[in-house]
Amino acid sequence: MHAALSASRRYCQAKGEVRAVGTASAAGIVTAGHDQPLGLSAFEAMSGSTMRRPTANIWTTKGETLLDLINAAAGKEAVSKCAPFCAGSAEPSL
Repeated sequence: MHAALSASRRYCQAKGEVRAVGTASAAGIVTAGHDQPLGLSAFEAMSGSTMRRPTANIWTTKGETLLDLINAAAGKEAVSKCAPFCAGSAEPSL
């Protein structure tokens, strides 16, 4: 499995609130309490957000957004800054 797919994902708001945590897989984001992996929009909706920008608000434990990873794969520069509240390996208590 690709290393980027096995990392933990967190849905964070701009104010730093971690609202959902899951692990990415090829089928989607796996979360506690759900039998099936969720797509990006479903993961965002599960977090309670209505922003409709999941790739800009789902963060890896390394402090990158999914949008950063997409841009890096396309050879573009990262557009978001590392959010220290979403970086790190410690899982928040939700």
